[in-house]
Amino acid sequence: MKTIPNMRHLFGGGGVDLPNVSHCITENEVHYNPYIPPFFCKLTLNDGSVVELEGNGELTRAMVGDAYGYRLISAEIGELCTSIGEETFKNCNGLTSVIIPNSVTTIGQQAFTSCNGLTSVIIPNSVTSIGNCAFNYSHNLVSVTIGNGVTSISYSAFQGCSSLSSVTIGSGVTSIGDYAFTSCSSLTSVTIPNRVTNIGQSAFYGCI
Repeated sequence: MKTIPNMRHLFGGGGVDLPNVSHCITENEVHYNPYIPPFFCKLTLNDGSVVELEGNGELTRAMVGDAYGYRLISAEIGELCTSIGEETFKNCNGLTSVIIPNSVTTIGQQAFTSCNGLTSVIIPNSVTSIGNCAFNYSHNLVSVTIGNGVTSISYSAFQGCSSLSSVTIGSGVTSIGDYAFTSCSSLTSVTIPNRVTNIGQSAFYGCI
């Protein structure tokens, strides 16, 4: 483990004496942070700036879509978030990436409606509820993984996702709602878990 020479510049230079500094800090320690606190949400905007939202619990439309929607290109949701509220990212067409952590248990209705920049979404096992129309008409969404915690794919959840070609449905799903995948015209095959006992009206209508 190599020590860092000339440590004065790290502390502002000048004539400051740092006795035994070679025993206090090492090259590895400079690059290693043993504690990274949880955060609520980090948003990257189209000018390269990063906005860190403070809070806990539910992420809302007022926090994200109303304030940053048209400028938003990626969102990293932190472990202080337990719910993505209704319409939070609705019509955020520039959004190309979203990270949903294991702390999130619910995704509200229309939370990601018409997010045409999204190409893939991973819904973690912690999520138990996906609201109506949650991802519908996100036309460039190609791949979706639904975690094992979800029990029902709601009404129109992915309707109109015309590029959707790969869907992994978690083993916990027992019900697929009306129009859940209607007009997903690129969806040529899907594996339905054995626990599914109900498939709603026109759930796969318009799929090739």
